[in-house]
Amino acid sequence: MTQRQSQVNVSTPLNTGLSEENLASNSGLLSINKFAQVCRTTPRTIRFYDQEGLLKPRSIDKWTGYRYYSPDQAIDFLRIRFMQNFHIPLKQIKLNLDLKVGDKYLEEKLKSLKREIEENQKEFKFLQKLKDLFFADKKLNEVFKREEVGPFSLFCLKIEHGSYDSVNEYRQDLRKQAKRLDLEVEERDIILYLDTDYRPKDTRLEFSLICKKDYSKQNINLAQNYYFRTFPKTKALVYSYQGLNIYFILVYQRLFFYIDKYKVKLKGPNFDINMEDPFIQKSPFDYRTKLVFPV
Repeated sequence: MTQRQSQVNVSTPLNTGLSEENLASNSGLLSINKFAQVCRTTPRTIRFYDQEGLLKPRSIDKWTGYRYYSPDQAIDFLRIRFMQNFHIPLKQIKLNLDLKVGDKYLEEKLKSLKREIEENQKEFKFLQKLKDLFFADKKLNEVFKREEVGPFSLFCLKIEHGSYDSVNEYRQDLRKQAKRLDLEVEERDIILYLDTDYRPKDTRLEFSLICKKDYSKQNINLAQNYYFRTFPKTKALVYSYQGLNIYFILVYQRLFFYIDKYKVKLKGPNFDINMEDPFIQKSPFDYRTKLVFPV
């Protein structure tokens, strides 16, 4: 036999006369085909997991190159597939398997999915309510509730040339000023629209915090455009809104449609009562606002 004839390419399985299945049965292991059947997948997937370092064969025949798997490795396969169903990257799956921290990671992923589902449910309810407002012809009392609003003791900031885009900045500035002055205020605040027409970039606005006591008679040094005043008890039509602020303009447009349709005479500028402090981090669908129309 020549030296050339004695050389063997180890990457090419030898013809030993034994099939992959016979070799597997002799060792108590499963061939890749049988293992794939147990896992209800394909040999190609098993080979891919091997290449990614996720599921190494229990044994590789050095003569044939056949891969052999233990039946209990099916649990490992299912664990990998389970984490993939949570859209966990393969590199992270490998890390979890190596460090045996997958349970903690999955727990966090479950919490994340739960939050996502809850957020989608909130958005669904929000869009349903908007659809109902915009595409149904309702009676006035089906749109608004009649309420008495106030009286309030207010700490106010007046903006002469305001922007709708900066509303939350004005609200936060007002709260910072109240905190500096050590005022006791509620979580609710009020935005009064002094211009009745639509002016997104140049409008007069009054921002007010509802005080827990009357500060108007106390000698408090206030910065320019800040002041105290009293808001009297007022009868009003009130629409309760919960959701994204970006739709306020469209909602107001629709509410004024009903006010015009039923010839309601307003006795003052409309205003919003925000039920939550803007500093509190919430889902955008959790912020509640009362849209108030004095009558």
